[in-house]
Amino acid sequence: MIGAASGAFVFAFGLPALFQEGHAQLGYRFATPLAFGAFYQFLGSARPRCLAQTAVWTAVQFFCSIYLGIFLIYLLAATVLARMLTARRGLPFAIPPERPKHPSRAWIFNASVALLAASAVVALLLQYQRVGLIYGFVREPAEIMSLLPRLQSYLIADQSGLTSWIGAWVSDVPMRHEQQMFMGLGPTLLAAVGLLSVWLTRIDRTCGYGNNAQDVSRVASAALLLLIVMTLSLHGNSLYQYFLPLPGVGSIRAVSRIVLTMMLPFGLLVAAGVDRILIIEMPRRYRWLLLCILGVMLAAETVYFLPNKVPAAAWRDRQSRLRDLLKEPVAPGDILYVTQSPGAAFYDADIDAMILAQDLGVATLNGYSGNLPPGYEFEVTHPCNAYTNRIDKYLKFNALPASERDQIGARVRVVSPEPCIGTAPIVARELRVDEALAKGIVLGVTGSIAGGQLNATITIDNKTGRPLSSLGATTPLRLSWRFVPLGADGRGLTSPDWISRRDLYFSLEPGQTFSEAARFALPVVPGNYRFEVTLVQELVAWLHDLGMKPGTLPLHVN
Repeated sequence: MIGAASGAFVFAFGLPALFQEGHAQLGYRFATPLAFGAFYQFLGSARPRCLAQTAVWTAVQFFCSIYLGIFLIYLLAATVLARMLTARRGLPFAIPPERPKHPSRAWIFNASVALLAASAVVALLLQYQRVGLIYGFVREPAEIMSLLPRLQSYLIADQSGLTSWIGAWVSDVPMRHEQQMFMGLGPTLLAAVGLLSVWLTRIDRTCGYGNNAQDVSRVASAALLLLIVMTLSLHGNSLYQYFLPLPGVGSIRAVSRIVLTMMLPFGLLVAAGVDRILIIEMPRRYRWLLLCILGVMLAAETVYFLPNKVPAAAWRDRQSRLRDLLKEPVAPGDILYVTQSPGAAFYDADIDAMILAQDLGVATLNGYSGNLPPGYEFEVTHPCNAYTNRIDKYLKFNALPASERDQIGARVRVVSPEPCIGTAPIVARELRVDEALAKGIVLGVTGSIAGGQLNATITIDNKTGRPLSSLGATTPLRLSWRFVPLGADGRGLTSPDWISRRDLYFSLEPGQTFSEAARFALPVVPGNYRFEVTLVQELVAWLHDLGMKPGTLPLHVN
């Protein structure tokens, strides 16, 4: 009983589960152990009732979270393979008893329940597919591969107040916040004891597959190993890439979240380890001490987890400030649009707007999700980005007449904590850079080092002979920069990639100049550098490839 409780605690409150505090939908995992338990019993008994229970709990998990539903399917498939690998004699599955010629009522009922549950899941997935086709949601294979777990991922626990040091040395894992997969030092030691226990002790097969705790732990450990091997990325290569063409698999972006499902077989090993330790004969007073030690090993890292905390008062203050900016009462047909506050994250305005609109019972142009409609990712809620740009994208996407633009725009209530400075809100123009346009843009940079940063001024002269805007109707112009290390002869030692991005907000007539002050973090290695800036139209072209000269500034970093 104590072992089972220990395993359940690790599954429910282990570090990987706590790391998902920002993804509330991933907290509903109660159906995973119920589905796994029913499926394991089905493999040992071939009872239709167990298969029906598996289908029902799998459907429940899908409706709680698509991610967890897909990962549960992975676990069940791995369990089948694990059952085959761990069966030493005879068949790995129970042989169904001989059925009468006419199915019984119980058999028909269980088959109907399983079919109904499977149909519900299919209907849910078809709905997701329909929405994906409408909005063109596609996950690129390279994006999925970059988020597969690495071996180092299983050591990272940045928010653990006790063991974050274990993975602190890891620096080459992309999207580190999605790779927090360390189970905790205490649970890992107990799971290691359980692993040795179940594999070094002979199993009593007389009690059957479905009733043997040691056997289920063996199957769970083999399934866990299969999941790790299947999803592991080594030097950019993984077996998982061969599964991407399968329906639905390519829609799962953050595969590293499979650790939430891996916690079930891991928790079973923890339970086996605790049970193995507790059977050691010892005086009663020492047993109580042992229980205390086990409790600390299990719970210490959970207790000392460092969550991200924002006081409820801070959220209420933000909502209150937005309400204060509404000079007049909101009418039922109004549409809310909130722009960014200075220094706030890009998604804060969208989340604040959704909460405020929900409380006021009106619609909003703001929105934040893991998937974005076409073009929406470039519509940052900057006060210099005209709200009409979102309306235009909406009309274009839905093939609606331009005459509705003014009708919708008249209903929009703009809430802007910070006004657009230096220009009116910019309306996006049709823009696709070409060689003639790029050669007519003169990009410059001046600045100096102070306070451990580069304080620079970026200038853009429009000598193209036509209007130039940073906001294209399809994709924007953005600033990119890099620090090129120089040798003694003044030549670049390497050619770093252009990775960084900075949004720009300007609308220039021919002959006009735009300037913006900005601060840039300096390289950590001292030496001579050439600071370079360029422009890129996202998904179209780098302007320096089309003939624009990058702006340059020589620097010496101490």
